Amino acid sequence: RKFAEGKDANGILTYMYLMLDEAKKNNISLTRESFQKFGKDVELFRGVKQWFSLVNEYGNSIGLDVKHYINSSGLKEMIEGTPIAQEFENIYACSFLYNKEGIAYWPAVAVDYTTKTQFLFKINKGIKQVSDNRRVNQYIPDEKRPIPFPRMIYFGDGETDVPCMKMVKEHG
Repeated sequence: RKFAEGKDANGILTYMYLMLDEAKKNNISLTRESFQKFGKDVELFRGVKQWFSLVNEYGNSIGLDVKHYINSSGLKEMIEGTPIAQEFENIYACSFLYNKEGIAYWPAVAVDYTTKTQFLFKINKGIKQVSDNRRVNQYIPDEKRPIPFPRMIYFGDGETDVPCMKMVKEHG
């Protein structure tokens, strides 16, 4: 955070820059696979693995098709390595571009509080592509949107989640 504030820079982009910079200084090649390996070591809270099937079963019992999404300022590649990654319809998170050797060299997606709200609209409109900025801005009547805001439940764990929680509350 200090680095970002000292440079008047985006905190998410600076953490991604610092990660690449430190890896380079220490002769470490960061690849998609290495990030996914780090994700395998993430310790999940007790009950998280079972939560998805319980919620899905309950949703089915009342006639709902439950879908789970991640909207995170963390690294997509690490989340993909976790044992629960397959539970998500889509993972909207920070990610890197990789060179022909498979080494991360530049941020591809940086997710901050503003981007998270954009991703809520992508979920709402059924848009999976992060790069699809055309359809997210197209008008779609509420009744034709695949995931209506009133059917969303948003769990957040940090400052970057506050605008999304407010948005889901106001639209839900």
